[in-house]
Amino acid sequence: MVRNRPHTIGKLDFILWATSREHIELVVKHEGWIAVPSGTRRSTYQDPRYQREAPFSSLVLTAIETANQTDNTLKPSPYNGIQYIGIPEYPSMGHRVAISIQRVLKQEISIDEALREANLLGT
Repeated sequence: MVRNRPHTIGKLDFILWATSREHIELVVKHEGWIAVPSGTRRSTYQDPRYQREAPFSSLVLTAIETANQTDNTLKPSPYNGIQYIGIPEYPSMGHRVAISIQRVLKQEISIDEALREANLLGT
């Protein structure tokens, strides 16, 4: 963010609001814990209500804390940075797909059934 630009203060105010406890509570009130933006506040990951609604939260926090932006691929690559999908429902969808895969491995459902379930998540 360039400091001497006309809208810098407005941008900073937005960032402060979007990462505030008040914003998290507003999201929870209107959309539920599962819609809280990932990686916004460490305190969210420590909240028992969030942990209950997002059982994958400890995995997400560990991934955030251990991500290496310069050595992030199996083979060396010229790219820096880490994939981030800023869709609130994405972690929940990933968790539900993982459960379907687990059910396939346990031979409780077929691969085709798991694919159908996964496709329904995006609709």
